[in-house]
Amino acid sequence: MNTNARPATRCALVTAALLGVVALTGTSAAADSGEVEYSCDFGVPDPAEPDGPGIRGEGTTTASFDTAIPDGLVVDVGDRVDLDPFTGTITLPEAFVTMLREAGLTTIGGGGDTELLVDPTDDPLFAFFEFAPTELPDQGALTVAVEGGADRFRPREAGAFSILLTGFFISTGVDELGGDMLCQADDDVVVDTFEARATPTPTVTVTAAPPVRPVVVQTDFAGRDDASPAPALAAGALLTLAAGAVGVGRARRGSTRRH
Repeated sequence: MNTNARPATRCALVTAALLGVVALTGTSAAADSGEVEYSCDFGVPDPAEPDGPGIRGEGTTTASFDTAIPDGLVVDVGDRVDLDPFTGTITLPEAFVTMLREAGLTTIGGGGDTELLVDPTDDPLFAFFEFAPTELPDQGALTVAVEGGADRFRPREAGAFSILLTGFFISTGVDELGGDMLCQADDDVVVDTFEARATPTPTVTVTAAPPVRPVVVQTDFAGRDDASPAPALAAGALLTLAAGAVGVGRARRGSTRRH
């Protein structure tokens, strides 16, 4: 884990309309960041100075975050890794809750955001969340459950990856009456992990061509319409010659008798 905490990026609060259209369904992850302590700067607007920095305070709190990545997830390089829904719990420090109550609020609701980092690539992933209207307690801290979405990620190489978080921003209240809180961890917080494996090379199967049989040339012309007539003509000539020889012999024997 990197021991140098990266500064949290305070992003603009996602509007209610955007939150309304984002699907918050997905497979629950089996692991999360666990309860981590954060150092926070919080405050509420000062009615006496509407354009001023407001009434500020500092303190520590705890929070836990999770993504939809299941425990032990293994994907192929190039596969999409879904982080939705992005969920967690955030505890608002007692000093911050007291400020909200003194500002005249009895119920708060709102949302926030954070920047996730993929280790070791350092690719940034934006994540946001919201929480339902919740009644402020008469005293003490207040823990709210948050739920939202996050960017997707596609690993470009094989290896082990971690989803990191260093801080978050949360805004509370209605319209301009609410307060806000920016929190930072002392170190990178591991929210989830997964592994990417190299895509196996497809096996090419070569099928051998069937053997080619030699062309048989038929030399027997019997019964073939296109057979050459030469052998037949030769046989006929021999028969003719033989017949002539017989005739000559007969003629000679006859001539002998007459003498």
